[in-house]
Amino acid sequence: MNAINVQKLKDHEVLDNQGLAAITFTLSWSDGRATHEDEMHVEKFSVWREADFLPVDIGPKIAGMHTGDCVQAALLAGELTGTWDADRQFSADTSAFDRHYRHGLQVEPRCGRFYPQGFFHGAHGVVRESLEPARITALDSDMMHVDLNHPFARFPVQVRCELNRVLPGVDRRGGRCTGPLDDLVRYPGLAAPLPNGAPTDFGDKANGLSRLDEQEDPVFYTSPRLVQHLDARAL
Repeated sequence: MNAINVQKLKDHEVLDNQGLAAITFTLSWSDGRATHEDEMHVEKFSVWREADFLPVDIGPKIAGMHTGDCVQAALLAGELTGTWDADRQFSADTSAFDRHYRHGLQVEPRCGRFYPQGFFHGAHGVVRESLEPARITALDSDMMHVDLNHPFARFPVQVRCELNRVLPGVDRRGGRCTGPLDDLVRYPGLAAPLPNGAPTDFGDKANGLSRLDEQEDPVFYTSPRLVQHLDARAL
């Protein structure tokens, strides 16, 4: 291969400020009991439209990256989701939980569980159409305490961005109002324990969800557990 062709190959591996790329984003965080990694692959990332939505330690560095390069940022709790706000909690009578929110299905409130906010419509300014998650953090026969904050708002996080490959073409269009990390943080935090350490009520009165190994979680996770969450057909 001559020197000119080598230079062209190297240029193609460098992402410019109007370029397109396949990129993988990873969130690393801890809920106090376990560490988590949540990953999302973006098959067609536009530097022009999307880099500005990334954290300041990542976005400006995207242009100029080579295939295989990584950049990362340590973010405080709430930087990706909005700061946790005590005013977004409220207490209400359990009758404020709409058990028939879903037509034809009766749902009972349970401590520690997340529900679409619409289940609590009419309380604390919540509208029926709201689908963002809300968590019942305390519950007795008469009263419930509800947290409307984003499930991920309490946790600091390490964000990693890896450039998998530079794609041909450029993009200078507008039109996007959210960034890829908005999609990635949609679900992290839902598995976190209650802040006060109380167990989540999964409604398993018959112990059908009992674990084969009931030892404490920190003991179980002393060694990393790498498992498939899809069956063979799905894979």
